[in-house]
Amino acid sequence: MVTIKDIAKEAGVSVMTVSRVVHGNQEKVSKETTERIRKIIERTGYVPNSSARSLVVKNSRIIAVIINMEMHDRLLMSPHNALLLEIMAKKIRSESYYMMIHFVNTASEITQCLQSWRVDGCILMGIHGDVVKDIEKSNQIPKVYIDTRNPDVCHVGIDDKKGGYLATEYLIKKGHKRLIMVSVPVVFSEESSNIRYCGFKECIETYCRRDKEAYVGEHIVESSSVKAGERIRVLMKEGYTAAFIFADNFAIEVMEDLKSHGIRIPGDFAVIGFDNQRMSYFVTPKLTTVAQNVEEKGLSAVKLLFRIMRGETVDKKSVLLPLQLIERESV
Repeated sequence: MVTIKDIAKEAGVSVMTVSRVVHGNQEKVSKETTERIRKIIERTGYVPNSSARSLVVKNSRIIAVIINMEMHDRLLMSPHNALLLEIMAKKIRSESYYMMIHFVNTASEITQCLQSWRVDGCILMGIHGDVVKDIEKSNQIPKVYIDTRNPDVCHVGIDDKKGGYLATEYLIKKGHKRLIMVSVPVVFSEESSNIRYCGFKECIETYCRRDKEAYVGEHIVESSSVKAGERIRVLMKEGYTAAFIFADNFAIEVMEDLKSHGIRIPGDFAVIGFDNQRMSYFVTPKLTTVAQNVEEKGLSAVKLLFRIMRGETVDKKSVLLPLQLIERESV
């Protein structure tokens, strides 16, 4: 069996240099050396023995990413989630680690997975409520949560309530008084769409106090954009003129449904989304949205995890990234 030492000897380099190339961390290795090592690896059929290595150095160089599907399915259909995973995978690889993704259907599976795998760290997505306490109590490995609102754990996310308020206030300042918030069904009250609704509701209540309850808000909860579009068309007959929709991809689908029924956007009805997904710029009309930096969210989560793994002191457990309103053409 060919070993990494054999590869290093034939290439005339150190074992560390070969290891860097094998793990995709060849910034300090010249292009010529990298190419020479790769050709030897291809010719000899060398395969790194991760299991043997983990027994020797007592770590696996594996980072687990656990995604809770209890909330809703088709999570990877979301551009937000797909981009987040891509960014984390690249950053984890740059540290010469591997990313293992696991989907859980029930929260009770999470602890079982963490205890069964030999992973060095874990990033958890879509975990809320008492489940967080159970995970922390049962698992001692370094962990970082994404979009989990718990002050006692290391968490990276955004202020969803502020984002909901920001979107609603923008519609109000554009002259809209009867507003709709569109979101999907939630399992946990801490989910992003529900927190954004809290911001929507708070903004309307704030402006009602200023203007003798002149503003009205309606909350639509639908898993289908077509059904949401149907309900919006009914509410338009009651004088509703604008909607804040919890995510750009859902907002675009609703816009397309409304346009298919002859409704002009923003002439007849205004729409604002959330996330600033790439597609929001290419739809017609271009979607006004509240932007969050998904790339920075993924990078921050991985960087924070590696700081914890290295034993560094983490001053702030929660990292809240800034939001920005992007004005385009849909309002």
